[in-house]
Amino acid sequence: MSSTREGVLMVTGLEVLAVGYWATSLDDWPASPAMRGLTILLLCANASLSFAAVRFRSERAALAALAAYAALLACLVADFGVSHPNSGCGAGSGGDDTELGKLLAQLLWTVDACLLMSILGWVTIGIGFASAGWVGLLLLGFWRLLRQAGENDREVERAIASLATGLFPSLRA
Repeated sequence: MSSTREGVLMVTGLEVLAVGYWATSLDDWPASPAMRGLTILLLCANASLSFAAVRFRSERAALAALAAYAALLACLVADFGVSHPNSGCGAGSGGDDTELGKLLAQLLWTVDACLLMSILGWVTIGIGFASAGWVGLLLLGFWRLLRQAGENDREVERAIASLATGLFPSLRA
């Protein structure tokens, strides 16, 4: 359980760094300010809930962290699907109208270069989704471990409560 616990703590630290980056970044992704604020809020909530789950070994906090992480992924995927930029490929797509700019656009942005960049972009997105899936499985595994440990604790509590301690009331917790 300690390696899963350390993994969750590592992801929590990375989420805190991501919050710091997104809050101070001038980058305009996610495009809408409301979605950007929501993703920052969900990252903060997920980091806080994950830390609470590790610190207090709380099943509920781990389950809430998993739900916050799923909501964060859903928001990012929805924003990516809605505001995905077009490829901008083709010789006439350059913003520079000088002769050198047109020449560079014709040399660099051929159909083959566009295809290669599109493939590399989708491979990067696929790796991002695989990494996000790994983090989700890590959170799910941590929640299952906490649930299993909590079930053992509840079983012991039920066994102690069923003991005949009527003669010794000081033994009750």
